Amino acid sequence: MTTTTVQNQPPRFFRRLIRSINPFMKWMLQSPLHGIVSRSYMLVTVTGRKSGKQYMLPVKYKQEGDVLHVITSAGYTWWKNIREGAPVQIYLRGKAYPAQATASRNPETINATIQKMYPMFRAEQRANMVPSVAALKFTLQDAS
Repeated sequence: MTTTTVQNQPPRFFRRLIRSINPFMKWMLQSPLHGIVSRSYMLVTVTGRKSGKQYMLPVKYKQEGDVLHVITSAGYTWWKNIREGAPVQIYLRGKAYPAQATASRNPETINATIQKMYPMFRAEQRANMVPSVAALKFTLQDAS
């Protein structure tokens, strides 16, 4: 008997947990109470390359000027819509912004992004994460 697993797929319980929390986080980030979570979380609206369907997702971010860095599991598929660069909508601290997004599976880029987002992680911890995540970069187009 053999079992197959999807490479880089987050554990089932984690996917279910995220799926149950996401609606609350979307509501919270768009509500007047957004300040409770919006220093660390933002909403990203991505359009599917093939389907044209829009996906709105809450993600943890690290901001450097007009650039927002995000790490996501490579097992999720939404980020693949921005792999080659794509326009997205960001909802950040109660305001909507157009942004240009790119995604990378390059180990050096991922390691650098992990280091920015989680400076307390040791090199071994970052190295363990690199194979299972993607680094995303969102450049705000109108941050004034």
